[in-house]
Amino acid sequence: MSTPELALLDDRAVLHLSGTETVDFLQRLVTNDVAQAGPGRAVHTALLTPQGKYLFDFFLVGDGAGGLYLDAPAAQKDDLVKRLTLYKLRADVTIADLEESHAVAWTADEWRDDWPAPDLSADAQAFVDPRLPALGSRVIAPRAALSAVGAAARPGAYDAHRLSLGVPELSVDAERERTLSLEGDLDLLNGVDFSKGCFVGQELTARMKYRGKVRKRLIPLAVDGAAPEADTPVLTAAGKEAGKVRSSGDGIAVALVRLEDLDKGPLSVAGAPARPLAPDWLAVHGQSPDGQSPDGQSSDGQSAGAGADA
Repeated sequence: MSTPELALLDDRAVLHLSGTETVDFLQRLVTNDVAQAGPGRAVHTALLTPQGKYLFDFFLVGDGAGGLYLDAPAAQKDDLVKRLTLYKLRADVTIADLEESHAVAWTADEWRDDWPAPDLSADAQAFVDPRLPALGSRVIAPRAALSAVGAAARPGAYDAHRLSLGVPELSVDAERERTLSLEGDLDLLNGVDFSKGCFVGQELTARMKYRGKVRKRLIPLAVDGAAPEADTPVLTAAGKEAGKVRSSGDGIAVALVRLEDLDKGPLSVAGAPARPLAPDWLAVHGQSPDGQSPDGQSSDGQSAGAGADA
């Protein structure tokens, strides 16, 4: 049986948390239920400001020995360690930086336990992306083990895949200390547990959820022409700025857009038409952009899956 093609994610870093108070420590801080993380089973979660704004997001997966691996954006790693250390105080938690020894790899396929490699032990864990299974699987493992099974840098492969699904990447698409967690679709992509109890920023996040006060969201758009650059304005038919592009790829962009502007006629980006998409992960939560029905069909009956015209 062949091994899946693994792409090294050079923009990710691995931390390891251990100690008797690790789960309780994180449970008080982050948006998701840390107790749900185990060997081969990850949670995606975020650490917010007290005002509910985005700071960091990462995956947590059990190491099989009572600790947790943390898969985080490499650019955020040092700040994240400082923030966790600040909150840790005297808790029995050890935070280790494994950047030199471990790496993160990705495959577009859903992980299967009968794949022959890499060897998954206490030093390595594989898991299906908990945000959306279609995003594929990730492997945290020693660099040597990943190299032995042919994992190699494939620049842009993961980003192109997640954009094809219309999925935002918070470390790219959210603005730290500015974007509210629900504006970043954290609730729509299994990143928040509203029943777990308190976490940093919980009060405002819950208020937005239950009072329906989410005014902006990261929305996938089908765009004509060249991929627009980040911060390119999204305009309504009247020329009003409805939001800004955060990232883009082949025919699709993720933009932070005011929801009320989605029903004000056609949108455009850099002079080219831009059409809101309703991929399954967005439509199933009743958050379909205007003109899209909950089943992912546009008003003219065309498929509204990410990457297709709406």
